[in-house]
Amino acid sequence: MTEAIKLALEKGGYKGHYPGDGKVYLAPLRRFGVATALKMFEAYISQDPLFWQALGRALGWKVYRCTGCLMETNDEKQNFCFCNDRDTTAFPSEHPPKWSENWLVNALRYLKLVLTGVDTEKFWEELLKPLV
Repeated sequence: MTEAIKLALEKGGYKGHYPGDGKVYLAPLRRFGVATALKMFEAYISQDPLFWQALGRALGWKVYRCTGCLMETNDEKQNFCFCNDRDTTAFPSEHPPKWSENWLVNALRYLKLVLTGVDTEKFWEELLKPLV
């Protein structure tokens, strides 16, 4: 996740923000140690929509993604996705694509892994893979 934060800051325009008056508080660092304080900081950032939007800009994500098949597009009115493998204008009763903003789909995928206790290292590797 550290690499993703770096990308969001350097290439995505993420400014970050901190609770309170904008100062970085050292209490977690002093009380829990460096490793735990870093995890707390990452947890805080992972819940920030501005982080996910900046990461999307840094990685060049298209704007929308089907929540079923994860196909990407810049047009939320597109009637085709890989879920139904055909244009739904001709078959309106078929499964229509459910487009959602790409940053939100990726954020929810990440949070689902966290909430189910799955290691997120593979998620970050795959997400950042186009850069390697």
